[in-house]
Amino acid sequence: MLSILLSLSGCTDDATTDSGLGIEADADTDADADTDTDADTDAPQSVTITAIQQGDVPLDTLVEVSGTVTAVVDDGYGIYVQEDSAAWAGIWVYSGTGGEAQDRGSAVTVIGFYEEYDGEGEWTDSVSEINVGAHAGQSSIVATGDGDVIEGVAVSGATFGTADIEQYEGVLVTVSDVNLTASDLDYGEWQSGALTVGSTIFDARPVYDGDHFDSVTGVVHYRYEHYVLLPRDASDLVGHTSAITPANAVTPGDLTITELMVDPGAECTDTDDEYVEVLNLGDETVDLQDLVWTIGTHVDTIETRVLLAPGERAVLVRTQPSPCYGFDGDAELTIPLAQEGGDLVLARPDGTVLDGVDFTGWDITPGYSLQTDDVGPDDNDDPSSWCLSDTPLGSDFGSPGEAGTCL
Repeated sequence: MLSILLSLSGCTDDATTDSGLGIEADADTDADADTDTDADTDAPQSVTITAIQQGDVPLDTLVEVSGTVTAVVDDGYGIYVQEDSAAWAGIWVYSGTGGEAQDRGSAVTVIGFYEEYDGEGEWTDSVSEINVGAHAGQSSIVATGDGDVIEGVAVSGATFGTADIEQYEGVLVTVSDVNLTASDLDYGEWQSGALTVGSTIFDARPVYDGDHFDSVTGVVHYRYEHYVLLPRDASDLVGHTSAITPANAVTPGDLTITELMVDPGAECTDTDDEYVEVLNLGDETVDLQDLVWTIGTHVDTIETRVLLAPGERAVLVRTQPSPCYGFDGDAELTIPLAQEGGDLVLARPDGTVLDGVDFTGWDITPGYSLQTDDVGPDDNDDPSSWCLSDTPLGSDFGSPGEAGTCL
């Protein structure tokens, strides 16, 4: 469910779209009558953000607050505003689709209605917000110059698992010595003990179990029954070390194509049972997710996490599981391996070529995979470096995931 976008919070009307932060995108288009006691012509009450967060301001009050923008949600959905570097001093400001974007670090004056958003009654707790996305004509966000410098408040990661975290809702905080314990959670989140880090404002992924950060800074937000820390950009993640090499950092030559099932035999289905094998020749574990395959005009990206240790082989299958051969493979590869051949290329997301096999015009024997004894990218375009597998694979011959031997 990594592709599901998260909601920050929004007005209490039925949502029409989701910003990716829990923000609903409509602007009070329902037909229900307002139930608050403030008349639409009421002047805003000048209050502090701290007073709102500590419960000293009644719900549905039209408020005016001032502070510094600490984080901006793309597409005008809203901003975080903070009075100073302290607990209780920050708040989420929802502006909705088409809202005027503000710059981080700007001083702003915000006029809007103080609300508590609880996922339309589905959450145990709620997130405090100032709603400027509804009641047009009464609400506004006005930049007034450069804001104060807001530093991340030092907070222990363990605090995220306690009731004490509520005082930091909407506040910029910094957590030190972060060691990942779960890196591939729903909604693009990852964890370090009680600390949950979200990827909605800035996507820090890929990250992996066991990764270390000297510190992680971000704004604290409540959504879907838990508090989450939202980094704003790469500078919020300091001292990242990992034992895994992501796809965008794989060194050319570390991955090589070692086996091709181009034409499955008559008892199999050509378009369902083709596969490609890749060997890690490098010294580090690599993640194949986001690597790009091309052959002719066909392009495919590996969409699932595949961690490949040194010396290990990964098998990419046309269909998971392979109907004829009965193995799952490590990921799907939807591009076709036509019998007439083609130039099969494996590349990083930035286009850097890692390996390729141009098997145009090669003799292809149905039911036998091609595999190479001369392991290495420099040999892969030479048909003499390849041979037919003699390892039984159902009614065919191939050794997916293993070295195998040749006829």
